[in-house]
Amino acid sequence: MSFSGKLAEKLIEASCITRQSPMFRFNCSSMEMRILLSNFCRAKLMQNTTEKELADYLCELFRQITPYQSGKKSKSQYFELCLKFIHEHYSENISIQDIANHVAIDRTYLYKLFKSELGISPQTYLIDQRIAQACKLLRATDLNVTEIALSVGFKDFSNFSRQFKKREGISPLKFRTQCSKENVFLSF
Repeated sequence: MSFSGKLAEKLIEASCITRQSPMFRFNCSSMEMRILLSNFCRAKLMQNTTEKELADYLCELFRQITPYQSGKKSKSQYFELCLKFIHEHYSENISIQDIANHVAIDRTYLYKLFKSELGISPQTYLIDQRIAQACKLLRATDLNVTEIALSVGFKDFSNFSRQFKKREGISPLKFRTQCSKENVFLSF
């Protein structure tokens, strides 16, 4: 569709459509827009339609236009959404792709975001959160180590034990024993 005339530029300006931001949305429903466009096309095809009537249809079309807001978030907003998702779902079988999908960003961008904000990968952060929660459970509950591993999002005990030892320097069982000795010592 193209148009020209004295008011053409003013219509475009009023709609906030620019070469840099050419996308827009309609304020009305798709059915209402179809009717409006259909009426405009019929009027254009009819021989007896005046220029003023066509301009009125065109103005009505432009009244229904709203600039498209992409909803693009800042880097810190994406990062906060990622952290929130991890903190709420670490105990589930979530993957890094699940985090990226939830926040609607690419995995590569997610990785770069974590590296720039924390200096670690999102995978490392997720595992760190799971281990931190496991430490709390080892200190505060009587759940066996396998139950704790499953409750913090690890699928198998051997991976949990390996990751735990890598981060804490001791096995989960030794950690629990050490914590119980410290608690006894502190209780005197």
